[in-house]
Amino acid sequence: MGRPQQRQQRDIKSFESILSGLIGSPPPLATAAGCRTSKRVCTLCWGSRLTYNQEARYKTEALARWADQISSLPSPKFIPSPEGRNYRTVSKRRWFHDERRLAMVEGIERGRVKGIAPPQCQIEPVAHASLYTQLQQEFTRSSLARFVNYAIIKSGTEGEVLVLNLNDMRSQRSELNRISKKLTHHNANLKAIWLIQGQEGDEYYANIRPGQWQKLYGEGHLATAQNLHYSPLCFSQVNPHVVPLMLEATQKWLAEPALPMLDLYCGYGLFSLSLPRTGPVWGLELSGEAILWARRNARRLHRDKAKFDPWDLATMEIPQRRFPAGSWVAVLDPPRSGAPTELIKHMAEMRPKRVMHWICDINEFEEQLRGWTQNGYRVTEALALDMFPGTNSLELGLCLEPGGRLKSAKPSHLINKAGTPSECIPPKKPATSRATSTASGPRPKRPKR
Repeated sequence: MGRPQQRQQRDIKSFESILSGLIGSPPPLATAAGCRTSKRVCTLCWGSRLTYNQEARYKTEALARWADQISSLPSPKFIPSPEGRNYRTVSKRRWFHDERRLAMVEGIERGRVKGIAPPQCQIEPVAHASLYTQLQQEFTRSSLARFVNYAIIKSGTEGEVLVLNLNDMRSQRSELNRISKKLTHHNANLKAIWLIQGQEGDEYYANIRPGQWQKLYGEGHLATAQNLHYSPLCFSQVNPHVVPLMLEATQKWLAEPALPMLDLYCGYGLFSLSLPRTGPVWGLELSGEAILWARRNARRLHRDKAKFDPWDLATMEIPQRRFPAGSWVAVLDPPRSGAPTELIKHMAEMRPKRVMHWICDINEFEEQLRGWTQNGYRVTEALALDMFPGTNSLELGLCLEPGGRLKSAKPSHLINKAGTPSECIPPKKPATSRATSTASGPRPKRPKR
């Protein structure tokens, strides 16, 4: 029976492929203003071809077709974004030294990175395009240009912050100051300029390390509509209009605000401090910078029961003594790569009463779902938030609770609904022993407190 199941599993189409099939490849050409450069039309998103209402209809149909293939997943409810265009709080442009221009990276062709610079990106704020235009003019005639890798703009409720990725952030100070004064004079909403130490070929600014950034001018933080502050170097959700829907769905599912909550990948405290919970909260996050701001937010908002610790959830086991006694709930919002399978297994063994697991790329959900269903949890409801309008991905939320049956390791739960059901074994009792480490060799040490 194993071979037919494996064949059926491979036949499952991704959400991206179904959506592309519905819209067409290439998508139908529209005439959205600003998406056409002097040479061609930007093809990085649907914004130049579809209205958001059209896009939402395609995504609703694609979601239904995609979910119909998967036996262990209830049909997700599609929740559109309140703003389908000009929503992104984060945008970036790469500096192409040979061409002396700022552009969005489109792809690699014959080993060369291509870029395109539409006058106005349909999914970015208008203010970002204006600032990039001024930066382009300044860099073209400045000696600073040979040090630039990326220009990044991040928006908060109080304005924008410009982050420059430079090969040498300590040189060219007179030019940096000149450009800074000119930009802030012409852009009242530009509240700060930050510098990060990079190197040529950097992708965005994922490679920065502590001590390799500094504030050149202005504010030291951004703010959210939830009254949370965070560093421009922290991760933040790109669509602020969908965040309230995300928080509302999480609170509704977890319910019982007095229960202790474990917040994994907590960032600067979005779930821990925005949800109206009265019980103790413990947030874990790899980024020390994010933890610093989570603690600051907790003190500022007088949330004494919220505690935050730096923790590498990919390699460091959570000690059993750290899990709440009795009933408790959990929320996970991992990065695009998802939560490690061993972490999900460990969480399931500790038996939270309810779990809200957010998956930021619907095309990467299989391993995450398998980790829960094979360890005694079932999905009672699934939500698909359109966190990324204009793109071919959705944010998938899984509402989980105990009640599923533990799967044997051999058959997969992820089979076509027309296929033969996977074999099951009786559910285990909640585990009480310490979970084993995911790493080979000795167990990693816990961070010093």
